[in-house]
Amino acid sequence: MHLLLAALLATHPALYATPGSLAPGDTLSLHIDHAGVATRITVERAPSGSPFLDVLDIPCTADVTPDSSFALGCGWDTDLQVVIPTGWPSGLYRVEVVTPVHDDPGYATFTLREATPGAEAGILVLYSDTTDQAYNNWGGRSLYDTGSPDGIRSPRVSWERPFALHEGLGQQGESRVAGFLEWLDDFHLDAAFATFTDVHRDPSLLDAYPILVTFGHDEYWSLTMRTAIEGRLAAGGHALFLSGNQCWWRVEFEN
Repeated sequence: MHLLLAALLATHPALYATPGSLAPGDTLSLHIDHAGVATRITVERAPSGSPFLDVLDIPCTADVTPDSSFALGCGWDTDLQVVIPTGWPSGLYRVEVVTPVHDDPGYATFTLREATPGAEAGILVLYSDTTDQAYNNWGGRSLYDTGSPDGIRSPRVSWERPFALHEGLGQQGESRVAGFLEWLDDFHLDAAFATFTDVHRDPSLLDAYPILVTFGHDEYWSLTMRTAIEGRLAAGGHALFLSGNQCWWRVEFEN
């Protein structure tokens, strides 16, 4: 009953994208909790807003959300899959979904890496997806007492759920992120993007870039991430940390 009431009261559709980071040629899956047709789905690269994909009238399904979605994921059906074209540049992307029954659009985000690391850019910008999810209380809990309705934090969170903040944009909806992206564009800096999770999975990614940049709110690191970045600096790499509350908590990954 409470999930149905929440759906009726929502002003925007809920959705998430998997995987959260990918490269050209990979398949992006969109999971949208909506019984009916999404009248428009667009994919844009932040901050310009220029659409890289614009499709109409996509049928979607209503999904059952488990009580433990904050920790184990939503497990929603896939409503649309897109193979990322080779011409899409690396960056932070946002998916906008419009339906006929919601007053506002809903959003999901993903990060697009270079097809070949270091092939076009000498700067690697790391997006702190770990911090984004630590504060995300969609589904009822986050890693914080204040982000959980009953004041009891969860010891784990899942990537496979929408973002509660900014209609699904998470940290991408923060002015500090938009300001940094606009700064990159204004100065025509040749930068590629990846997530901190990418570094955890493949520390050698850093070897392809002489300059590393972090920005925004960069709080949650794994030991693998820190070891990789310190090793890259020791090997002659350079780093610019434009972030606050940086490298404060250590995290582990279960899968």
